Amino acid sequence: MYFEISHLHLEEAFLTTTSLPFGLQARAGYMNAAFGRQNPRHVHTWNFVNPPLSHTRFMGEEHFSGLGAETSVLFPLPWFLTVGLQAFDTKPKAHLRTASFGTSDYTKTGKFDGPEDCVYIGRIKNFFALSHDWSLNIGLSAAIGHSPFSPDGRSEVFGSDIYLKWRPISSGRDAVAVALTLEYIGRRAQIPSDVLLDHGGYAQVDVQSSRQWMFGLRGGYTGLLEPVDGSVLELDDQQWRTGFSVTHMPTHFSRVRMQYDLGNFTPSGVGTGNNEIYHAVFFQVEVGIGKHAAHSF
Repeated sequence: MYFEISHLHLEEAFLTTTSLPFGLQARAGYMNAAFGRQNPRHVHTWNFVNPPLSHTRFMGEEHFSGLGAETSVLFPLPWFLTVGLQAFDTKPKAHLRTASFGTSDYTKTGKFDGPEDCVYIGRIKNFFALSHDWSLNIGLSAAIGHSPFSPDGRSEVFGSDIYLKWRPISSGRDAVAVALTLEYIGRRAQIPSDVLLDHGGYAQVDVQSSRQWMFGLRGGYTGLLEPVDGSVLELDDQQWRTGFSVTHMPTHFSRVRMQYDLGNFTPSGVGTGNNEIYHAVFFQVEVGIGKHAAHSF
């Protein structure tokens, strides 16, 4: 069970099986969607104050999450291959949080009619230990459910992600690390009298120079693949943002972070061409209390 004090809400609370045969595992409860690299990670493991642009546009302001169940299997191969499937309840009381899917009260009947009204997420994750110092994680994700823009319309989201990390453990310098994250997301959603096709992604480099200091550089982009009527949706046609962060870790349970962002946005919605440049500075203090389970790679 994970709590986040800053927004005073429950992040995740679920039950997990520990001894199913054939490499199977099951979870049930309120959980983050296993989509992409960024979304499953808890806020306190982010190396930036805010999520990437593509995450906000397709997942949500914080996480794509909900009440549901998951089953996954780890295949006995020379590398680690995990395949998982999740199903989320879309009834309003289930508190589904997402930017790409609608709840059951937005169907034509205005109620939950059956399994076809759930949101389904599939993920394939591959982990390769390239050497003692290099490791690679490659993932593919897909999700399908109701469109949030059109009653009884459908929405599909697809994503791919790569995480490459170098940590010179073989030389005894385990406090130093460099990691590269690449993630791309595309969406097809039905809207009134049209189809929305948009996409986005980001590249992020994280450098840990010691046990106390970490630096991050990130660039992201989102935009439409085809133009749509600006009166239907309030989505930026093209948006980009770059950011730089410096994090000091006085202890294992505390972080102090400074971040600078430079980006653009379209105040009046799609198709105006009136992009504006903005600057943003963030200061964050983070303190953890109590034991915490190990984070996934």
